[in-house]
Amino acid sequence: MLLHASLPISQFGKCPAGESNAADQIDFRNIFPNDSAMASFEGHGPAAEDRTRKMLERLAVRITREGEQSSGGGNTAIPAGYTYLGQLVSHDIVHSVPEGPDATDAMQTTRNMRIDRMILDTIYGRGPGSEQAPFMVPRRAGQARTRLRLGKCRMNGARPAGGPALDIPRIGCPEIDNLLAPGATETLLADPRNDVSLIMSQLTVVFHLLHNRMESEVALRDTRAGRSGREVEERRFIKARKATAFLYRHIVNNDLMKRLLVPSAHARLVKALTTGKFLDDIDDRRMPLEFSHSVYRIGHSMVRSTYAVNDTHTFTSVKDIVRFSSSRRPFEIPLSSDWLVQWSRFFDREGSTPTPSRLIRPEVAPALGVNDLFPTQQDEYGGLVLRDLLRGAEAGLRSADSLIAKLDPADVTDPFLADKAVRVARIAEWLKEKSSAADGDLGFDDKDIELLSNDPPLLYFVLMEAQEVENGMRLGPVGSMIVGEIVYGALYKTKSMIEDDPETTALMDDIFAAGMPGTMPALIGYLESTDDLPGA
Repeated sequence: MLLHASLPISQFGKCPAGESNAADQIDFRNIFPNDSAMASFEGHGPAAEDRTRKMLERLAVRITREGEQSSGGGNTAIPAGYTYLGQLVSHDIVHSVPEGPDATDAMQTTRNMRIDRMILDTIYGRGPGSEQAPFMVPRRAGQARTRLRLGKCRMNGARPAGGPALDIPRIGCPEIDNLLAPGATETLLADPRNDVSLIMSQLTVVFHLLHNRMESEVALRDTRAGRSGREVEERRFIKARKATAFLYRHIVNNDLMKRLLVPSAHARLVKALTTGKFLDDIDDRRMPLEFSHSVYRIGHSMVRSTYAVNDTHTFTSVKDIVRFSSSRRPFEIPLSSDWLVQWSRFFDREGSTPTPSRLIRPEVAPALGVNDLFPTQQDEYGGLVLRDLLRGAEAGLRSADSLIAKLDPADVTDPFLADKAVRVARIAEWLKEKSSAADGDLGFDDKDIELLSNDPPLLYFVLMEAQEVENGMRLGPVGSMIVGEIVYGALYKTKSMIEDDPETTALMDDIFAAGMPGTMPALIGYLESTDDLPGA
């Protein structure tokens, strides 16, 4: 889930005719960049940018209305916690920042700060030598920083913070100039995006706890071996980080991707981890735009309006979900203990029935498609949904048809993919069936329907594909190809740091002699067994 603006505000239509912003984004490229024959999404063409923009606005309104009119679906194959694990993974792969002083200028270069991906840079940043805020101050002078900070909760809302250390680290400093009011807080995180919502910040706590548990295990082995001194402590941090990344990567491969991708794509990509044979087999560290500017925003369709956080509290809107953050409600932070996440409600622990995520289809929780939380740049309506569609449209993404042509023929069996006439008819039917003049939705004219059916925006297509081919339970073949190529490509390119390190594998075998946790439910159970997390 991406409940924040991680890229510059869209300037769709500002490029000179025939040009794409993609060439100016020096850390981004198209997927399959060497295939010049592949077409890109065109909208109404370079001479009709305003009409394309209005068409996408109507599409955003339609997707939002679908969310208003549906029950939200129940994707029991992907419990609600995986929406936020997917968000953490996206933060670990893409962190885009504009290089110039004008964040609204889409013509300037944009840099992706994630170079070595899938090693939990979103948690560790540049490490304690360069970025000290996320790391605990050692107990004695001269010691190295080896553990991640945690924040204490407020006991059932009472101040000051004095409850368990189960919040992300936050600080309220009275000496900071221009402090608005007593109690205002700032996060002490490597990636502030991990405080975008209560559920996301609580998942970040889990990985801080996991690192500290691994650090304790390494420290125990250092003590037994009689090793001490600053150099040993610095090595201890490195070992603990690698062990934490090892578990995280194992869970992404064995749990998250297994649920999200079609089985054929998952099996191929697992094999590719050892052979290095990917569809996008290009030695290029730039991030494919099809992922960064479009498909990894599928998590927005999985976000629910309602979450029972624990036995006491339930969120009833997305506004509730995002209000517990240092950026939106700094005076209500740190978190109170009665809002701590009960993880059995988010992952399928033994004996629990977790809340499901929404089905993956062209609909969203209504609050994501309105301007209250996510205002648009121009006089438009569509909130975060419109932002997503515009960013994809302006980036010069590969067209859906050109990506279908890259699939393994064995994956192109469903008529929605195999027969363009069927695909066009189904999309047109969806657009016409949902057309309504209510609430300012003027519906689509015949030209819009023709264009969207034959050349759908990639994000919309991937959501339709998931609905039509997989009943919304997981991504379809095109969505699986894009997400899988990026995630597994990142795992492969950094495996020499983690899985291929014999010191790390020996440490994991020693710590987890009885079996390493390979899923999020197992990881939660492990941290409960070590008393790092309260029981479900």
